[in-house]
Amino acid sequence: MFIIKLFWNREYRGLRLEHLQMLQLISQQVVFSLEDMLDLTEEEKKKLAFTNVRELFSELGHEAPDEFIEISVEAGVRLARSLKN
Repeated sequence: MFIIKLFWNREYRGLRLEHLQMLQLISQQVVFSLEDMLDLTEEEKKKLAFTNVRELFSELGHEAPDEFIEISVEAGVRLARSLKN
């Protein structure tokens, strides 16, 4: 319910489906690139991915709630795990 309230908040109303898809693609690429860094723990990788995704997305001129970024990074992690098996 919290995510739905954020989505309908006027501050984030400009986030369209295309922006969400772009956010997910950026997250997947960042997660895939960080996956081979063996010297980092899983939590460190997620924090680094979160920071990188937020920076890349904002460089494209878009802003997303932190919760959306966390969800997209987690989805990228789960996709990477499923492709690994």
